[in-house]
Amino acid sequence: YMQHTGVPVWAIGAAFASFNLVAAFASGRAAQVEARFGQRGTLVLLSALQLLPLILMSAIRMPLSFIFIWGQQVVRGVIRPIINARILRYTWADKRSTVLSMGGLAAGVFFIFTAPIIGMISENTSLITSFLFQAASLTLIFLLLGYWYTKIPKKHFLVKKEVQDRQ
Repeated sequence: YMQHTGVPVWAIGAAFASFNLVAAFASGRAAQVEARFGQRGTLVLLSALQLLPLILMSAIRMPLSFIFIWGQQVVRGVIRPIINARILRYTWADKRSTVLSMGGLAAGVFFIFTAPIIGMISENTSLITSFLFQAASLTLIFLLLGYWYTKIPKKHFLVKKEVQDRQ
């Protein structure tokens, strides 16, 4: 993408460094984000910050358009503190490492299956088509997850006294 938009080779390192800086800054503000938008609002915001960069990068191609990726880096920075806080709150202490490991495994397996598909689409069509395919796929995934999220009984969001006692 960097090459496609005309970012000079010498500037690619600075662009990638900016991704880490944005993620680090966002990570430090995760609690403020969730406090402002609430639990559901944060999920909607993070979903939008995953989707919008793909759509914008497919539509706008100029050297500084890599900054659209910053939206995804905000998600990368914010998601871990929020998820970890929920895991600490809702799971038994002796199950937490398993839950965290399964989350990492799920992300790795998702990447294993999707990366080749995205690569083939990009190779056989264009980078822009690949971005649009990713945006459409993520939209479908987020809508399904959002639907399933609304079907979770409220009782599962209550922290049980037994969990708190075993912290």
